[in-house]
Amino acid sequence: MRLLGSTSRLSWSNCYARRCWRLAPNVRIDLGGIAKGWMADRLAERLGDHVLVNLGGDLYARGEWPVAIACKTYLLRNLGAATSSTRKRRWGDLHHLIDPRTGLPATTRVEEVSVVAETALDAEVLAKTVLISGRAT
Repeated sequence: MRLLGSTSRLSWSNCYARRCWRLAPNVRIDLGGIAKGWMADRLAERLGDHVLVNLGGDLYARGEWPVAIACKTYLLRNLGAATSSTRKRRWGDLHHLIDPRTGLPATTRVEEVSVVAETALDAEVLAKTVLISGRAT
């Protein structure tokens, strides 16, 4: 993959990868929902045996690290963690977490979910799934 200057126009012709997918006109993909967890896992694999990769709340702890989650500190060892919340990115009654069943901001009484899992990607997907479904247990 090559990085483009700020004046360059991004397009599929500027992307190089092993596989390529074409999208219908006016279709967009937002990987923000899973990309940070995936990237935290990849970076931790490459950076060494004792590293904490934190990408805006989605993290992977390789080795043992103290991590604060919801006003409590946990020791994570070779685990991922993620928090999803509707508290910060709000516009009136709307927020950024979209329910794929409706295409609208999720209607849920759950405001924030934190998950610790084997990978940061798993933690991120589970946190968003629980928050969007409203089924916190």
